[in-house]
Amino acid sequence: GDPSREDWAEPSPPSTEDAAEAGADPAPADGGRTTDAAGPGTALRFAGLYGPGRYPRLDDLQAGRPIAAEPDTWLNLIQIDDAARVVVAVADASAPGPLYVVSDGHPIRRREWYARLAELSGSPPPSWDPTALQSRGGNKRVNPARLFAEFPGLLS
Repeated sequence: GDPSREDWAEPSPPSTEDAAEAGADPAPADGGRTTDAAGPGTALRFAGLYGPGRYPRLDDLQAGRPIAAEPDTWLNLIQIDDAARVVVAVADASAPGPLYVVSDGHPIRRREWYARLAELSGSPPPSWDPTALQSRGGNKRVNPARLFAEFPGLLS
């Protein structure tokens, strides 16, 4: 079954430091909701996107280059077609919330993900360089419970 979600990261607007690291403007003080002539907006914070034509670090795997990460840290993902369904559902909602974490809700250890990706792509097994600086990611499981509660069955 699913592990307890008590230690999962809850959605919150990115901090000024997070935004600066990503090269973006920080979230507005209203928690991600913005207002313009069309009305209020909703922020969607996506987990790692994957799908046809988009498998991050596949080139590294195929070339036998080490993955710049700790292999036993968490990876949060969402398939691109599922992500698109979320965008449409939130856009069509009459009163969506101000912020949703968009993830499939099934975090996986990087070791497992890249081993399976290597197997499916005919690549050598992954190797790791946990000392390399990582530009993104971390070791947390994000909690898409708000999305699942407000849009039941969307990603089932």
